Amino acid sequence: MISEKMVASEWPDFSKWVSNSIQLLPFYETHSLARQVFSQKVYDNTGVAYVIYRNKRPFLFLTVETDQVTNVLIQATTQMSWSAIFLVIDLFFKQSFQPKVSFLFPRALTLHLQTVFSKHGYTVLENKTAVKELTYHTSLVLGGGGARGAYQIGVWQALKELVIPVEIVTGTSVGALNGALILQDDFEAAKNMWEKIDTQKILSFPTTVTSSDTLRDMMSQIGSFTLNAIQSNGVSTQPLQKLIHDTFSQEKM
Repeated sequence: MISEKMVASEWPDFSKWVSNSIQLLPFYETHSLARQVFSQKVYDNTGVAYVIYRNKRPFLFLTVETDQVTNVLIQATTQMSWSAIFLVIDLFFKQSFQPKVSFLFPRALTLHLQTVFSKHGYTVLENKTAVKELTYHTSLVLGGGGARGAYQIGVWQALKELVIPVEIVTGTSVGALNGALILQDDFEAAKNMWEKIDTQKILSFPTTVTSSDTLRDMMSQIGSFTLNAIQSNGVSTQPLQKLIHDTFSQEKM
């Protein structure tokens, strides 16, 4: 689902779509008045008018003022169930991690509409306000890439600061290591590991390579390195195994 805030400069691109819309819910006395008020909100550049796209075409227009929906217009030819429409509106609010969806009406809702809202998880207050608490299921997917994994701990820190809980963690390569750290819920240990990590704590090379002044010395070292690597069956990952053993605890995961 794609949505965006509408501004006055873009109104010519949307005017025909709005003119072919009807109000979905009884915020105003007539469809014409609902369209007129919506248009004025766009012209005023108050930042409360939004458009939602379906199949790359505008199909739903709404205004959100002080976190409450105050107008909803839908393309007259749109055929959607109430469940589908409420799902779209839920997703719209979830894009900005809003805790709830709230509709504010100028007058009491009919018994029929109160029933519609109730069937879709809303609580109707004083017959004029419909409120629904939103629930989130957040999954964190961590990719591989060696040293690139360092930024993933920063992402975790940001999620913690925003109080966004993570219920599922998946990862590959270094992402799997970071995922295990996240499951342990020990941010300081993760931060400390990344601040002190270096190549020697990941891999053990079969020989030490030093700086060379001549091509002969360089070729000699490359030959020695290659021979020792073959004899040792390649580069050893024992340092990484030790790091995992010292850092991770199955009891915490």
